[in-house]
Parts: sequence; structure tokens; C-alpha cells
Amino acid sequence: MDSAPEYLIEVDREYPVMNYYIEEIILLEMTPESAVGKGEKILEYKGHYYILDYLMHDVKKFDAAGQYVSTYDFKGRGAHEYLTLSDIQINPWAETLDILDPRGKIVRHRLNSKSSTRFLDDIRFPDMRQVSHFAWIDANRMILNSVNLPFLIRFFDMEADKVVKTTVKSNLVRVGFTPIFYNSPFLYLEDQMFYINYFKSDVFEVEIDDLNSSFSFYFGENNFEFEELGEIDEQFDFNQYRRDHHKVFPTYNVFLNQDYIGIGVRYQDAIHHFIRRVSDGQTFRLNFPAYFENFMDFQAFANGLHKDHFRGFIKNPAEVKNILADAKNKDEYKDLLDRVDPEDNPLIVRYRLEE
Repeated sequence: MDSAPEYLIEVDREYPVMNYYIEEIILLEMTPESAVGKGEKILEYKGHYYILDYLMHDVKKFDAAGQYVSTYDFKGRGAHEYLTLSDIQINPWAETLDILDPRGKIVRHRLNSKSSTRFLDDIRFPDMRQVSHFAWIDANRMILNSVNLPFLIRFFDMEADKVVKTTVKSNLVRVGFTPIFYNSPFLYLEDQMFYINYFKSDVFEVEIDDLNSSFSFYFGENNFEFEELGEIDEQFDFNQYRRDHHKVFPTYNVFLNQDYIGIGVRYQDAIHHFIRRVSDGQTFRLNFPAYFENFMDFQAFANGLHKDHFRGFIKNPAEVKNILADAKNKDEYKDLLDRVDPEDNPLIVRYRLEE
């Protein structure tokens, strides 16, 4: 893996503000069948949205206007069933919705209604029981992420039916919890896939059989590395250490397009968002509110939708007005936002940046 540029962000510095404008808000239909308990990832494919509901252990499908279509619920112990799920992906080559059981299995449901069978054969990883996330590189090769294993990344070859490469040594130290398990570490810019090591804020380009360093973020005196903890005992309070030492950790969201690279990181008791302009390296503070414990609302904000243009997944409708309080054109959407009920389903927001 080649060396890559390191971008410094000083979280206490008064950077210029990057404003944003809402371009579209989609309210997902709320019915007893479509209610999303804990939306942790959302995908878009051929005019439909697919939401991983971690609480209900299913995947809910909505059309482009937000109308409910169906639910994929295959809980069980048999073929084409999962005990739990930690990630979803669309395989565009096979046209399947793929559901990951972290115990080492992928259930593949056909999306083509003309197919004679509902499922393709399950994919199994017999020697792996802690697969957190995955993504398809091509029709034969996938990349697996495992946040709890000594190495984070594995390349799996379907034809060979085995892992063909293992890389990215983990620096995780057990501190009473495993952060950001829900957040997918894979994002896209046009046809290029990227992998984010959330533990170190490193970003890599994903190739067919390797990772190439693309860039990384560094937070100066606020930067955190697990190695600095040294020997710790069971009573160690990591959250208190993070607050007392003013450490930035973890990275929650990375999102990018041709002009900007964005990042959301936890600092003290909130997620703070920053934007780097690609053309000249100027850093801005993105005008999303950093209210107390906003990570409950922003944790999955860009999870799955970071492709082509900037979109956010607002999974807590009760906070939608607070989350969008600083949008420059929020008044244009006042009537719509006034109709949002705290018990509604999540919302999808497409926005553009403007200095």
C-alpha cells in the first residue's frame, strides 16, 4: 500500500463555515408494515430504497417517492435464512439483494421478478464468524470487513471459494465496547470504491486484490491512537478518557464528490462535520449542528447513500428540524417539515454545498 496525503483538521479552530441547501426531502411512508425500528443503512438501486432495519432484523423496500413496497424477512436457521444481519448490499451483476449474517453467511434474494427462483445459493464463510460488512468488487470478488478480528480486511474469491488476501492490521484495544459496528466502511465516487478504516481515519482505494492508500485525516493534539492507552483494566472508562484528553474518536462518516471531501467525527459529546475543498485544500466547518449527543442522530447519516451526490439519512424524525436548522433554504420546506411527526419513518435529504 502506497503512502498517501494526510489532511490536518484542528477541531477547535474557527474554520470558515460551509453552508448547504436542501434539494430534496423524501418522507418514507409510515404504515404498520413499513415502520422502521432502527434504520442503520440505506441503499438505492433502480429507483428503490432498501433499508436495513437492525431492530426488526429485516430489510424494507420503498420506491423513489418514499412509498412502501415490501419487506424482506428471512429469519431462521435454514437455507436462505439468517439468524441476524449486520449489512446489506446490492449485487448488480447477479441482481440480488444480499443480506449478511455476521456468523459467516450471505443470503442472496433475486430482485428480478421474472426469475424462476427467489434465491441464489447462500455464500458461506466456514472459517469466519465475525464478518461485519462486505461489498462486491466485481461478479467474482468481494471485500469483507471484520471489526473484531486481528486483521480488518479480507478479499474473498467466489470461484476459489476462499479468502485470497488478508490485510489492514487492527489496532483496536478492548475498552468495553466496539464502536461504529453499524457503519459500513465502504463508499463510492462514481465507479471507484473506497474503504475507510474508522479506527485510524485512513481512506483507501479498493482494487481487485489490494488496497491503495488514498488519504487520511489527522487531528493534531486531539488525535487518538489506541496505542496511547497502554495497559488498561476492566474498570477503565474510555468515554471519560476521551473527554478528559480532548480526543477525536471515532470517525463516523466520510463522504465525497469531485469537489469536496467531508468527514464527521466525535469530539467531546457530539459529532462535528468538516469539509475539505479538493481544488486548494481549504478546510471548512460544515454547518450541521453539533448539539449534545447528536451522534444518536448523525451516526448513520451517510451510511450507504454516499454516492454521486450528498444525501443524508435522518433516522430520528423527532430531530429533523434541529438537524436541518441551518439549511439556507429551510423555509422552502417549512410546510413539509411541519407535517413530520416524531413517530414517522426516517427521511432522506439530498443537499448541495455552497460557500
